[in-house]
Amino acid sequence: WVLQIIFVSTPSLVYMGHAMHTVRMQEKQKLRDAEKAKEARGPGSYEYPVAEKAELSCWKEVDGKIVLQGTLLNTYVCTILIRTTMEVAFIVGQYLLYGIFLDTLHVCRRSPCPHPVNCYVSRPTEKNVFIVFMLAVAALSLFLSLAELYHLGWKKIRQRFVKSRQGMDKQQLLGPSTSLVQSLTPPPDFHQCLKNRPGEKYL
Repeated sequence: WVLQIIFVSTPSLVYMGHAMHTVRMQEKQKLRDAEKAKEARGPGSYEYPVAEKAELSCWKEVDGKIVLQGTLLNTYVCTILIRTTMEVAFIVGQYLLYGIFLDTLHVCRRSPCPHPVNCYVSRPTEKNVFIVFMLAVAALSLFLSLAELYHLGWKKIRQRFVKSRQGMDKQQLLGPSTSLVQSLTPPPDFHQCLKNRPGEKYL
């Protein structure tokens, strides 16, 4: 169980370290770009672009919400997948080893026992409570990981659907106007009729 806690927590810690490193590197890059821009403008310029105001490429802010993108999003999804796989592996392993409840009595028929010996498990109630508790926590963590994956996938599908729907609406809006413009085009000889002939004036 200690190994389960360590292995399940490790992907989240790795993601946090990667996120901090990525943000720090991008902030340094923004500072370098700001210094280069200041040098390019010359010594007489007084305005200095602040790197913190520049938008980082690892996320963007939409309607007051932070939306992950790029490397951080890929790392986050991989972290959830690894954590989900570990949760499933530990749940299956614990079920195969102990089951849901421990048996109070275990009959030993192996060597060196010369005959079947009744073995009683020490403090079975405490162990059963702890086993059920660990299974419940693992199941809850697995459910949250799957819900998070579903949420991320559903958001991506919805964004693509909205973009495709907007593209179709634009095409439908542009279609009638284009056909209307084509239907209103003048005949080929219209421009020649408008030319001012010598000695004639427009009415």
